[in-house]
Amino acid sequence: MRPTFAMSASCLALMLPGAAAADPVTSPDFPGVVCETIWVPMRDGTLLATDRYSPAAAGTYPVILLRDPYTRGFGGGCFKGIGGGALGPATSLAVFAQNGYVALAQEVRGTNRSQGAFREMVQEAQDGYDAIE
Repeated sequence: MRPTFAMSASCLALMLPGAAAADPVTSPDFPGVVCETIWVPMRDGTLLATDRYSPAAAGTYPVILLRDPYTRGFGGGCFKGIGGGALGPATSLAVFAQNGYVALAQEVRGTNRSQGAFREMVQEAQDGYDAIE
């Protein structure tokens, strides 16, 4: 039996209608999975692009969060992998969703679609905390 985890306030906020989100998309390669890009605010108001993969069925699911400074591997949009192709590491997030998890791929500050300036390692502790809380 898989343990269940309580969702933090920010993860719950990601599911609320008030969070800015793009239209959900699906992929024939991953039946039963819905993905949408949401914009998660940090404490200073900077918005970080986050792709949320979730099971299509309503319910409460444990959450996996991946924060990516490279974007070409996990970021760049729903169901996109290295170089924006249909296959790559990002597809593993869809597999998690097929198996009963909500998987989040967040592009760190100043990379790809996220706002702000990228300052290697400097922002990670604060932004990582904000992403979880």
